[in-house]
Amino acid sequence: MPKRQRATERDFEVITRFYEVASFCARQTTDRPECLKRLLEAASELVDADAAGLYVFSPPSDAPEFMGFNLDASTCALLGTPTAAQWAQQAVAALHDTHFHVQNLHDAPLEGPDGNSAHAPWLGVARQARLQTVVALPLRDRAGELLGMLAMFYPCEQPPCEVEFRLLKLLAHQMGDYLERHAIQQAVAQSEERFRSFLGATSDVVFRMDPDWSEMRHLKGQAFVADTHEPRVRWLDHYVPQEDQPAVSQAIRHAVQHKSVFELDHRVIRVDGSLGWAHSRAVPVLDDNGEVIEWFGAASDITARKCAEEALRVSQQRYHTLFDSMDEGYCVIRMQFDAGGHCEDYTFLEVNQAFERHTGIRDAVGRSMRAIAPEHDDWWFEVYGHIAKTGESRRFELPAHALQRHYDVYAFRIGAPEDCQVAVLFNDVSERKRQEAQLREVDRRKDEFLAILAHELRNPLAPVRSG
Repeated sequence: MPKRQRATERDFEVITRFYEVASFCARQTTDRPECLKRLLEAASELVDADAAGLYVFSPPSDAPEFMGFNLDASTCALLGTPTAAQWAQQAVAALHDTHFHVQNLHDAPLEGPDGNSAHAPWLGVARQARLQTVVALPLRDRAGELLGMLAMFYPCEQPPCEVEFRLLKLLAHQMGDYLERHAIQQAVAQSEERFRSFLGATSDVVFRMDPDWSEMRHLKGQAFVADTHEPRVRWLDHYVPQEDQPAVSQAIRHAVQHKSVFELDHRVIRVDGSLGWAHSRAVPVLDDNGEVIEWFGAASDITARKCAEEALRVSQQRYHTLFDSMDEGYCVIRMQFDAGGHCEDYTFLEVNQAFERHTGIRDAVGRSMRAIAPEHDDWWFEVYGHIAKTGESRRFELPAHALQRHYDVYAFRIGAPEDCQVAVLFNDVSERKRQEAQLREVDRRKDEFLAILAHELRNPLAPVRSG
């Protein structure tokens, strides 16, 4: 297989593995240990490490948290003590966009590769645990705050290569993003629980407006936005960024005109002057004649939720941008098996922009292959079904007669085995196959001509005698 193809397949597997783990963690709001376990397993698998360890310095509990992968109980016990966690934090506190790497702990000085004595106490624990080669990276949030440490362990004869260092750096960013997002989600959940207890169905900000919203009569900001105790006319400039005011004003006009509920997610100027997000909801208070006498509203701080949503949106956008820019066709399919365990069909879950160019199939997502091409060759279902069941990655070339094409395919299982999903990276090689067939035909005709010519040369008088 050409080196470029092997590199493309490896990069594709890495990116898909990252996206798979990131998507699982994005969907989970409560099962934090499982998310950390998957991130740690992904790190060990992607860089071919023997084992791995993860420290979280700001877990939900007061004590630091340690999680090991492929480490025995005694090693986990040594590395997971509060003292070892404190030393781990000390070891990576000065590291930002870098790592430290010590090969052969039994012979190397404990001061670390750069002579930094901050590494020594934790490296001493690692040596006591009979670990050999160590690579450690800090986990930080976007503001640079230290959240944890990722440690990978290798045998002496197999140090990590440069590519693996780059993968570890990417995964360290992924872990830092998840820890930050989970902390935000936990803070939001705790905040929501506190305010549910305190204000019942209301949220953290309560306000009153006059009938046409030209004057704010009262606002209790609960340290989220500034309080208003006296009527305020220019309240919009005080609470809403100028660029967001047209959208807020439009929603207000609609609510006033229809005497309907005002509800909007919008940015606000927080009490410290920074920008945040609020979900505001206000209802009209009517007199006996059905006229609005004032509006009563409540707003909740959704800044953390919006930040988490934006981080997830950016992550997904990067993923889709990458795969839509690929020349190769790409799809994720879910296999369908009958009662006997034979694959009878598959459904397209995801495709990239090159998919239609390579297959001629439009609007494939959500449709099954049997519905698209009832006469599709059985070997495609057999091969993909085998991959979904065994997890064995395969590269192969096969014709798709119903599509009148020939494909070069690399396929592997994605997700949990019970999901029965297969990721497929492929190229339409129909033209190459046609050229190869034409060359074979030319060679065949040439061989026939040479055979006839040789025969005639051996028997030059044959035509005369036959005449």
